[in-house]
Amino acid sequence: MTRRRVFAALAAAAIIASALYAAAAARSGARAATWIWNAAVPGSIASAPLQAVAASAGADRGSARELAAADGAVLLVARQGSRLELGLASGGSVKFASLAKTTSAQAVVAYTATTAQAGEQELLGIARADVDRVDAVLADGSERELPMNQWRGFSYVASSASTAAVGVLAYSSGSSIESVRLPQVVTQSQTSSVAAPLYGVFRTSLRDQLLTVAQVDPRTLHQKPGPSVRLKGQWFGPMALSPNGAQMAIEVGMSPRSGQAVATQRLMIVDLSSMKLIRSVTLRSYTQIRMLGWPQQDRLIEVEQTMSKPYQRDVRSRKALIINPLSGHVVAENRLTNKLAVRTSLSTPQGLLLLLGSSGLHGTTVQLDLATADGRVRSLTMPVGASKGVLQPSALTSDNTRGHAYLVVTGGVVFDIDLHSMTLTRHVVPAPAGSSLVRPPISRLQANVFAGKIAVASMFHLPHNATIPTQGVYLIDPSTWTAKVVDPTANLFETLGDRLLTYGITTPPHRSNPMVFETGHGLSLYDESGTLVAHLYGSRRFQYIALAPGYGHVIYSGAAAVALNPHSGRVSYFGPNDELTFNLQTGATLGHDKISTAVPPLGPPQLIFRGSAAVGEATFG
Repeated sequence: MTRRRVFAALAAAAIIASALYAAAAARSGARAATWIWNAAVPGSIASAPLQAVAASAGADRGSARELAAADGAVLLVARQGSRLELGLASGGSVKFASLAKTTSAQAVVAYTATTAQAGEQELLGIARADVDRVDAVLADGSERELPMNQWRGFSYVASSASTAAVGVLAYSSGSSIESVRLPQVVTQSQTSSVAAPLYGVFRTSLRDQLLTVAQVDPRTLHQKPGPSVRLKGQWFGPMALSPNGAQMAIEVGMSPRSGQAVATQRLMIVDLSSMKLIRSVTLRSYTQIRMLGWPQQDRLIEVEQTMSKPYQRDVRSRKALIINPLSGHVVAENRLTNKLAVRTSLSTPQGLLLLLGSSGLHGTTVQLDLATADGRVRSLTMPVGASKGVLQPSALTSDNTRGHAYLVVTGGVVFDIDLHSMTLTRHVVPAPAGSSLVRPPISRLQANVFAGKIAVASMFHLPHNATIPTQGVYLIDPSTWTAKVVDPTANLFETLGDRLLTYGITTPPHRSNPMVFETGHGLSLYDESGTLVAHLYGSRRFQYIALAPGYGHVIYSGAAAVALNPHSGRVSYFGPNDELTFNLQTGATLGHDKISTAVPPLGPPQLIFRGSAAVGEATFG
């Protein structure tokens, strides 16, 4: 497809300037921020259609030149008065912005365009004079070097969601000096040509112990018509997605049958694209899968525990197995400590992260293990401290674009872990002005990377009491280690793509007893800068929010959660089965519905998509 033809007929679905942040602020700040070319206006002479597009954007921009080109978009530079301006031309339009204003002290500028018809992600950018290499970080966790032309422009075209670029890394003299986080596609509406399919695990029959894996309608959370896979099991445990998103690993369990001492547990590999069960392996008795990670297409990481008999109260042994997911062959294994409890885990492109600590919450340290695809296990010990003899609460999150993990500790401490080198730095983040000074009715430390920053809740303490957290949701900037107040009245949050939602119950600022005077918060929707987009549902109380690409769902217990047996007259409660739906981009409410129409109702599916907590790629809210 030629650029001339594209500019004549193709409409761009989205043109988004990327969010920029410093990956190594100290190093990049020390370098000369120079944008120098041996020409008054760099680049090659643009073609006639592009000249016309550029000229239509401003009288003095007819001399626009081409810095880089992809399949259907072109990065242009033009002189406007005494300054240079950049513009991304796509779909017959272009919007210019001052180079100095766009870049500030940044080392690289990147733009993405998504075409409506071809469904391609097109990445275009330009690097500063001291940058000698640029890599694209792809959705499957791999990196691809992007050649730079004589103007230091670069381009990349991805034809699928799994090969889309999620970030750009800039290097100078062999060192990474900056990272650019590109917009994520998971919040696109269901009509987006680059949005990956949404899958779910449904409870099909409690009596027959059946589960179903199928595509999910993100608008309703109902199963979509089409092929599906039935799995024999009453419950399911850890899950992981392959890097290309086409396969899923899942642990499935069945209740003990007559004569059995323990439940039967299996590791199953499901091909989501063809909806077929590839492999099913029955685990040994008293053996369970604690967590799964899938960092490489041919390497599945399985953390396996052997439990004590007969009640499975203690972990007798624990090991990390590196498995070829298609053949089942064990490539490598490494023993892990069974003296510490696994607090949480995260699946990252670098490997499986395990946060371990004392099962009795004793001591002052926690241990972070990184199990990699080659069978190695690398460990760090972090002094999180204790309060009144109890280990300080901590929450783990990771930024897969940068290859960093963060351990957030109550009281305002963040440990920054470089997963490439397993080096550790400790930062103290002061509570920002405008922070809440009241205790939340329910306190739960949360942390999740959001748009290059760290969203946290219940992190800061009351000024006069170092053991009692305050309510509120905040954003921490890891380039400056400063915090910003997002919502001082919330105690819970969820994130997906470029949207952050706050909710829960709150304590009015003039009340001192949260157990008596708690009120509902409703739901507040914020963009990636922490700016309020919309507030929904007044002061209603919500405790469970499910996010799907393009939509948010408030799951609650309404009339559909109760069923009457017409024969016995007995009323049974089956848990949350009602939902309120809203548009995740605009906050527009879209009504309410029942999730399951079965009798008894079977509740919402577990949503499976890239970056979800269900597959271990984000922390649970």
